[in-house]
Amino acid sequence: MKNEPSVYKDIYYGRRLPESVNCRNCVHVKPLTTSNGAVWYCGRSNRSIPIEEQPLGCKDHMWIPALVNADHIPARSTPDGMAYQAGILEFYNGKGPDGAEYEYSSAEMRELSKTNFNTQMMIDGEKIRAEFPGSYYDNMDESTPGF
Repeated sequence: MKNEPSVYKDIYYGRRLPESVNCRNCVHVKPLTTSNGAVWYCGRSNRSIPIEEQPLGCKDHMWIPALVNADHIPARSTPDGMAYQAGILEFYNGKGPDGAEYEYSSAEMRELSKTNFNTQMMIDGEKIRAEFPGSYYDNMDESTPGF
């Protein structure tokens, strides 16, 4: 996929999430400086992340809330799921509490952000997903060849 300048503008202005689900835009990861230099440290896996692993992300990735173009609900968020609200819907990046209807991977969240988390689309999407279990989208980096 060849990106148009408007894609980058939308990401910059917070109208959609970045193309790549990676360690550097995950809520669990922080840069740490040490006397020997700097590392990216994952609080979820309790380890520093080698440079070659950082672009890959992982299944536990959750977006940094400031990047998400929906209202973050800190009181409802947990280490396993960040809670957000768009219109009348509460949804989760990751795992919500038992019975949560709207749970999305970070790759799915990226795709939903392109619709500004359109609530009717999310409601209709869950009906389809209930009928045909699966994922909306699981490509961690939409800019990779073959996308």
